[in-house]
Amino acid sequence: MRKDGRETDLYIKTHPKSPVSESFRFIRTNLNYMNPDKPLKVIGITSTLEQEGKSTVSANLAVALALDGEKTLAIDADLRKPMLNRFFKVMCEGGLSDYLANGTDYEYIIKSTDEHNLDLITTGNIPPNPSELLGSNKMHLLIKNLRKDYDKIIVDTAPIIPVSDTVSLAPYLDGIILVTAAKQTTIDMLKKTKNILDNVNANLLGTIINKYPVNSGGKHYQKKYYYYGENDK
Repeated sequence: MRKDGRETDLYIKTHPKSPVSESFRFIRTNLNYMNPDKPLKVIGITSTLEQEGKSTVSANLAVALALDGEKTLAIDADLRKPMLNRFFKVMCEGGLSDYLANGTDYEYIIKSTDEHNLDLITTGNIPPNPSELLGSNKMHLLIKNLRKDYDKIIVDTAPIIPVSDTVSLAPYLDGIILVTAAKQTTIDMLKKTKNILDNVNANLLGTIINKYPVNSGGKHYQKKYYYYGENDK
């Protein structure tokens, strides 16, 4: 746990047999079988507001996919508050914003991680115009090129309500997973977020409920991740 309260733990590696890790494997399975005719390759992870756990989900889900043999890329597209570099302990500089603003071959911003089958693109320097960069044709072309190189791409995006960054990025994603926090995310925030995504025809795949206390086998777990697809009732 960092001083600002944000966790940077790869649960699926440090606690592989925990309910949290099993939840990420369950989400991985759901994604792989959700649309067999047109596999989901580029998946955005977002939230309504800050500190609901979207970056934790992004990092752990990317590792889960890589552990299953998928050639995986994690992209930190939250250009205002980078987090993924902390999970994988790499430098943030020389990342997405630098590529979009200055121009270079995209291969130069792809960083290796210690996880087999998993690469990372960090945010780079924090730019003054994240929404414009993420909605640019250059971002579209980047995603198009990366599709050829990877089986799965997990994109950690900015929260929906405070800024329009994810709305700019949504057209380039195959689907979006919304991370919510138990006893934190309100119904009004969920409705507002869904309306925003619907207005740009985003493909909302489902919702993950984070920070949900669960009793199992006499033990109390501080977190568990529940996944609800759009067709679940």
